[in-house]
Amino acid sequence: SVVGYQMSDDVWSVAFSSDGNRIAIGCAAKIILMERETGNLISTIDIPNAVAVEVLFGPDQTLAFSDFNDSITVWDLTRNKIRYSVNGGVGFEPNHFAISPDGRRLITAAFSEMYIWDYEMGKRIDTRKSPGDGIGSSPAFAFSEDGKYLAAGGCFQFNVEACVRGEVLLWENEVLALDLTSFSTRIRSLAFSTDNRYLAIASAENEDQVELLDLESRS
Repeated sequence: SVVGYQMSDDVWSVAFSSDGNRIAIGCAAKIILMERETGNLISTIDIPNAVAVEVLFGPDQTLAFSDFNDSITVWDLTRNKIRYSVNGGVGFEPNHFAISPDGRRLITAAFSEMYIWDYEMGKRIDTRKSPGDGIGSSPAFAFSEDGKYLAAGGCFQFNVEACVRGEVLLWENEVLALDLTSFSTRIRSLAFSTDNRYLAIASAENEDQVELLDLESRS
């Protein structure tokens, strides 16, 4: 059956907790936590002058969210306060971010590079760039379930205000293993299959289709 949650605010994002029992609903100026089964309100996180455009549950009773303010914020659900905020350039759309499957790394980006942070402490531990010296605007990120692969995509070359070159970068065990530059516009979304063999790529070039990359044959 389908359970509906009637909201009095515009909803920007939703996320499940790892146990599936809680739902985080990102809105303007607040994030609402609800019980999945009953729809009962657990708590409300007030984020004045912000919009929770993307939310993800993290480890150790935390919740991460992005806004239009060039930052990713990690919220401590136990203490009900901000644990830290880190840089994440927004670009032309709300910034995306990712948390590694083991919960140890947080991925964000600016216009020219990708940042890897220690999730617990909020300290930057690595910076990565594409061979073209940029990650791009509004990047998409995805980890494979085993944590072996990290994919990043976005817009890597602009002409005036239009994206004329999209790119997908694939790191395998921290080493850049693949650089795909065959896209004529930006990458919107990336996802790995549960067996870690395929990477699904959605771009603004082919809005009615998804491309699958076989990670074994790299084609």
